[in-house]
Amino acid sequence: MSREVLDAQEKYPLADRAISMPALLCMVGKAWPKGRRTDMPSLDSLLDAPNPPRGLDGRLLSDMLVWEVVQHFIQPATEDAHCSYITAFNSGKLKEEHAALLAPTDVYLEYWASGDIQCYKEWLKDPSIEYDYQAAKSYTRQLPSVATTTWFVSHAWSRPWRELVDMVWQHYLRQPLCVLAPGHWNGQREIRIIPVFYWIDIWAVSQHFKGDFTKHPDSDFPAVITAGRGVVLTMAPWASPVTVSRVWCLFEIMQVLKAGKLLEVFPERSFWESDHVMAEESIKQLLSTSVDKLDCSTAQATVEQDRQWIMSSIESEYGIEPFNTALRGPMQDKLLEAIFMRSLKAKNIPALALAERLGAKLTMEILDIGFWHIGPESAGLLGQVLARSPGVREMTLCGNDMEDEGATAIAEAVAANHSLKSADMGSNGITNVGGLAMVEALKLNPNFKVWCTDRNEFEDEVALAVVAAMKEGKKMEVWFSKWNKISEDATCAVETAWLEMRGAHDGLALRT
Repeated sequence: MSREVLDAQEKYPLADRAISMPALLCMVGKAWPKGRRTDMPSLDSLLDAPNPPRGLDGRLLSDMLVWEVVQHFIQPATEDAHCSYITAFNSGKLKEEHAALLAPTDVYLEYWASGDIQCYKEWLKDPSIEYDYQAAKSYTRQLPSVATTTWFVSHAWSRPWRELVDMVWQHYLRQPLCVLAPGHWNGQREIRIIPVFYWIDIWAVSQHFKGDFTKHPDSDFPAVITAGRGVVLTMAPWASPVTVSRVWCLFEIMQVLKAGKLLEVFPERSFWESDHVMAEESIKQLLSTSVDKLDCSTAQATVEQDRQWIMSSIESEYGIEPFNTALRGPMQDKLLEAIFMRSLKAKNIPALALAERLGAKLTMEILDIGFWHIGPESAGLLGQVLARSPGVREMTLCGNDMEDEGATAIAEAVAANHSLKSADMGSNGITNVGGLAMVEALKLNPNFKVWCTDRNEFEDEVALAVVAAMKEGKKMEVWFSKWNKISEDATCAVETAWLEMRGAHDGLALRT
């Protein structure tokens, strides 16, 4: 190994070899989505990037399985450097055509997010603080392609590389501040580039080592997991996921449990897009396959020596059955969350009700279901789940036809769950009944600050209830808009109450 490579190994430790989302898209020949759009774009809907990467055999990386990417691209590209792909890149030991994968391109240079990396990381550490957009600097400099790990990706080498990147892409779209909420542009969203970096073993670990993995210079996976927010466990195929049968993936989950980090279970795209309506039996079958039958003693590894070492670690630190039990709880929680969100989008009321009865709760910090048109009954079940979901802080619920029934259920969640801080509930056909329920809920939740109510059917009674809440000392920002049925006198009363309160509370506002 050359001096340059050794220096790069030391300068860029294992945890600092994670890849940005734009670079990952380039690795499957896709360009960054530009402008505003009404959907959450799939990989297929993105434009092709110029010069998509190919292996030695001439095939596109996007057509290969993960192990084939290693064999036909990564190993040949790093043969001379004899180190990981990212280490070779950092030390300048990759050929130009290989280094281009991690080098910025004009495809996405102009689309930097607002806020610098440090500001974003500080916000992630304590999301309860207000994110200061004004104080944050604009991204005028280049976002690095490689940086410190945000998320460790646990996956199976036997699955397609494109499928893996698509699951990571869908996970990225659910990250805080990644997507501008749709309420501002009639359902249109803007996808932002944010400093989130994914650690994927095939690129971060040398693929030239043979022998006892415990002696591998890139074997400290626990340090990588500890450095980031947690692990994204990919689930493909979703009906019988390979990852839960692989001992390495279970080992990575064990590190999450030890470090107290986040575990995010993410099924492949067909889970979300399938027209198949999940019946009660299929839901129970999925939970049985992925949770009830989960047993680390039957998990497999390509290298038997690796399996023996991991099983020995599990047995000495936990014991086989205690480890299985510790694993099944988080796995069931995550699968129930995925089932609930899938059923919510599909308006599958029986599946929603079953997931709610089984204890589903949401863990995403920002719930964005704008213009899903879920209806009042689904909104009622969503309210029950939100009431026990302490991870959710912001909700984009506009365009969901929830009416008073759904709005009342959301209000009950706001009153019960004090982690909830804001809600965009525009375009939902809500009248005074639902509006008054929300005002009463806001008074009971000291942390709730922003309520957007555009394009509903509120009358003066709701506006005057807001006035009364302000006079009682409630600090909040309210968006009414001209599309409600509130008179000019009532609007003036709210504005007057707001002006009177400004001296007592910073940040109080009325938007009309």
